[in-house]
Amino acid sequence: MAPDDTAVRFGLELRYWRERQCLSQAWLAGLAGYSPGAVSRLESGTRVPSRQTVLALADALYLTGAARVRFLSLAGMLEYPLDNDTAAALCTWQRNVGITAD
Repeated sequence: MAPDDTAVRFGLELRYWRERQCLSQAWLAGLAGYSPGAVSRLESGTRVPSRQTVLALADALYLTGAARVRFLSLAGMLEYPLDNDTAAALCTWQRNVGITAD
């Protein structure tokens, strides 16, 4: 996946979770330690997030399990080593999207 595609997909996922939790960009930015402009650029797909940014946003959104795996995956990164719950969620997600180990 090209970086632009990654940024756009991650931006859509970020907006989904922010809106699902009824947070403004400014509020989420404050929780994650970033500016509202940074959150806006991430959501619009004009900025590729760093690992530190993705983890801070995942924590600010209280994403766990399968939701956290999807969030990190769409940003092109996962936390390693995985804890047992995250590893189980990743396996379930991979089965659901048709990814199999050969």
